[in-house]
Amino acid sequence: MNIQLISTGLIEIGISFATGVFIFFFSFKIFSFLTKDIEEIEELKNKNIAVGILIAAFVFGIMLLVKESVYPSKDTLINLIKSNNLNLVVILISLLRIIVIYIISAFFAFIILWLSIKFFMILTTKIDEIKELTKNNSSVALILASLIVSIVVLLTSPLATFLSGIVKPSSIDIKSEEPFFNIDLINKGFIELIISLAAVLFIFFISFKVFSLFTKKIDEIKELNSNNNAVGVLMAGFNFSMMLLVKSAINPAIKAMEFALDKKASAEIIFLTIGQIILYFIIAAIFAFIILWIAMKLFMFLTTSINEMEEINNKNFAVGLIIAVLLISSALLLAQGLETVLSGMVKTPQIGTGILDLSNFK
Repeated sequence: MNIQLISTGLIEIGISFATGVFIFFFSFKIFSFLTKDIEEIEELKNKNIAVGILIAAFVFGIMLLVKESVYPSKDTLINLIKSNNLNLVVILISLLRIIVIYIISAFFAFIILWLSIKFFMILTTKIDEIKELTKNNSSVALILASLIVSIVVLLTSPLATFLSGIVKPSSIDIKSEEPFFNIDLINKGFIELIISLAAVLFIFFISFKVFSLFTKKIDEIKELNSNNNAVGVLMAGFNFSMMLLVKSAINPAIKAMEFALDKKASAEIIFLTIGQIILYFIIAAIFAFIILWIAMKLFMFLTTSINEMEEINNKNFAVGLIIAVLLISSALLLAQGLETVLSGMVKTPQIGTGILDLSNFK
């Protein structure tokens, strides 16, 4: 019997349970703040599916983000248990770290989800989302839910890196000169968060602009206002697919920026690196559009007995769902290859050769 492994597992279970309680309490409090014009309890009692979908996505999004607190908290506790200099002050410092980790992740989750909903409302001025939700418009709820989940999927990894910088070093004690935080790791996480946030804004701006090109025979705003769930699920699937593909630009972008900053590059090189990152996102968006367009056209070619656009206009949810799943599946299959292509565009010791050489600057 591995006592250490069992102890570690019990610590994880305890922290995860506390996290779950914290998430559900925090989620409902924040949801009420974000949707002041919605009486969510009354709407749920009235079987409002739209509000139910949005609350479910919101709780899930909060859970995924705050979940990133579990492992740093566990590592802090394990380092505390293994410490040879255990005393009250060290215990209090470790507990303070855990509290800071949870506060940061909760605050970050709130800010990100609030921004995501506000950004969607800016892009869709012809839709009163709150009013539509109270009218049980589930198509609008599906779009908001896809937006929340997409953003959370993009930002969990950078948040985990950032929170790891707050973990208590295993060797620290009250007399130690080691810093309270790992500044290098926190800076790395911060860089990842900034680039990922830029990617989020880029993805949803492009998605709403490009979607009209996919569905020229559909007035998506009109259909969403009329609670066309087929259009809602198709747009949700399209947005999520764009996220999966454009996400492939994030890792190469992060590597390029970290390399430039590690080498204390000149302002000129940093601006070139920023230009490289913008180029990554543009190329990823072009690839994403082409990939999703081909996948959709191929499906229509193979199903000549169905006029998909007409069926979606007629609120055929089944057809909209199939195309949405097709788009997401295509994005999942091709995202890794697209990331490899983008990684080959910059030359650093970590990445290899590329059209922009960042490996020899001083």
